Amino acid sequence: MRTFALKRRITAPGRLQVDFAVAQPYCPRDRGTGADARQLGFALIEAAFVN
Repeated sequence: MRTFALKRRITAPGRLQVDFAVAQPYCPRDRGTGADARQLGFALIEAAFVN
């Protein structure tokens, strides 16, 4: 599992948008594990915002 952390404080008010890009997307149909043809990136297990 990989972790992601920001090392500086974010002071923008309102909503926060974080975009992720993956080098090797997973496609269940291409791997023979299902009919889903989407290019899936990752599974988010936990998100925490610490003040």
